Amino acid sequence: MPHPLVPKFELRVQTDGEITPKEAVITACHELVKDLGIFAREFTKEYELRKMVGATQQQNGTHEGI
Repeated sequence: MPHPLVPKFELRVQTDGEITPKEAVITACHELVKDLGIFAREFTKEYELRKMVGATQQQNGTHEGI
């Protein structure tokens, strides 16, 4: 980034020559989107499990482990 107040950045991509830099960036973006999808699903699953555990503990009158 040239400067924090300038909304611009420079990205340098180096490949081994088997694919173009453009293809490398596109592939990396696709992989990132896939990974973020997995992360979102896992986060939501853990959040919902935590909510269920909290609700069960509240019904039982315990607050251990929170």
